[in-house]
Amino acid sequence: MRLLWSILACFAANAAAASEARPPEVERMVARAELRGSALVDFLSFPLYQAQLWTPEQRSVDQVGSFALSLTYKRGFKARSLAKGSVSEIARIEGRPKSDFEDLEATLRDCFVDVTVDDRITGVSSSSDSATFFVNGERSCAVSYPDLRERFFGIWLGSDTRDPEVTARLRGEP
Repeated sequence: MRLLWSILACFAANAAAASEARPPEVERMVARAELRGSALVDFLSFPLYQAQLWTPEQRSVDQVGSFALSLTYKRGFKARSLAKGSVSEIARIEGRPKSDFEDLEATLRDCFVDVTVDDRITGVSSSSDSATFFVNGERSCAVSYPDLRERFFGIWLGSDTRDPEVTARLRGEP
């Protein structure tokens, strides 16, 4: 019986380590990237995606020049829905009409793809106004937009997110 528990513990440890493996795009784009935090995002107990924040040497996202946010989907979504949802959240956070961000929505719609279970979209923020997006490790696009870091990544990492507990877990805060 002990042998069985030992084997199961090894499988569990390997599965946990695999879930924390740096995606290849993070390896390439964020020097000395380490997992800062991770959170499962759900809606009414239905899992939507697993989010992971990668920063250099476990430093806070507020202290780094570049970082990566990876979302591994637990269900399918259309690219149009991902872009529309992102812009809706930005508009909500800023208290502005969604129409103010139509150009950003069009850019994101062209950048994103329809996702299915286990697809991963990673956004790498390299400056306050730009980010590079990857789909399953392949470069999808680069986006330049005023205050893109604060606006887009603020959906998950800002002070007015829909789920402050997820934000705290991603940021590695208690």
